[in-house]
Amino acid sequence: TNRQVVIELLQEKKAKGCGLIGIFHDEEVRSQLCNRELIFGKDN
Repeated sequence: TNRQVVIELLQEKKAKGCGLIGIFHDEEVRSQLCNRELIFGKDN
């Protein structure tokens, strides 16, 4: 439940035009919040 509350708060901020930078390890959360994804690794 807490996770969903935080997701909704971040979605509200995005809807108001706020830019967010996050590190998400949870694929479900990432898919709900991200509209652009950068992947960094040894090859990048």
